[in-house]
Amino acid sequence: MASQYSVTVVTGDAENAGTDADVFITLIGTNGKSKEISLDNSANNFEKEHIDVFNLKSTDIGNVDLG
Repeated sequence: MASQYSVTVVTGDAENAGTDADVFITLIGTNGKSKEISLDNSANNFEKEHIDVFNLKSTDIGNVDLG
């Protein structure tokens, strides 16, 4: 069964805080973990002092471990 997750990334304001690299996330929860998911959309993500929100679909991992 697929579930929806929202991930918010806040990029700092330090010099060279942004990145143009490919960024991935693995969600870990009480029922297991997701596959590696690319954090990418049509916006110019991960720029200095930006807030990027990603809406992801994954298998149900249960309650997310915020570690």
